Amino acid sequence: MPLPVIFLADGDLVEVAYQCGSPPQLGEFIIHYYTVGSHGTGCDLATALATLSSAAAPAIVALLSDQAGYAGTLGNIIGPGARSTQLGSGSGAGPGTAGSSLLPTQVCGIVQKLTDRAGQAHRGRMYVPFPDAGDCLASGDPSGGYQARLVTLAGIVLTATFCQRSVGNDCLLTPVIWHRNMPPSVLGIEYITGSAAEGRWATQRSRGAFGATNRNP
Repeated sequence: MPLPVIFLADGDLVEVAYQCGSPPQLGEFIIHYYTVGSHGTGCDLATALATLSSAAAPAIVALLSDQAGYAGTLGNIIGPGARSTQLGSGSGAGPGTAGSSLLPTQVCGIVQKLTDRAGQAHRGRMYVPFPDAGDCLASGDPSGGYQARLVTLAGIVLTATFCQRSVGNDCLLTPVIWHRNMPPSVLGIEYITGSAAEGRWATQRSRGAFGATNRNP
């Protein structure tokens, strides 16, 4: 059965999961995008997911151990109306290239999402999975090279992306922080205006070897 063609309209809030796997575990980071600047019929969701995936893939695999891999994007429209069907793209999928000694699977890099307002309520975090032990200093902190690669990734996925279905039919996906305590119909969002790579590791217990097995892409 063919997948539906879902067109993006100005004002749509799109939830995109960038999915990585280190069998049997799944690790993903989620970014929300607000649709603006549409022309013609706009872009469709499948094309947008492929555009986002192919743009981010080189930066993602550069952060992953070769015992992990990037699987692609999974996304859907979550507001302001009813949720759409979830679609995916494997564009750019491939194994990690950072090294051959995976850190414990619950360890992840951190990128702060910043807005033009101060305070924790107006920030977010992106937890990048499956780093390599070669990117961990003797002090236990991420290496400078790893942090630089986080900055590169953030510069791609946290920047507005032009998505084009065909000439004259396009839109811009602008990264935002969605405040989950507000319903999608209200669209409690703030535009992401910057980012920062943190010089420490985080842990996500759900990705650990002793946690329940997550769905692997």
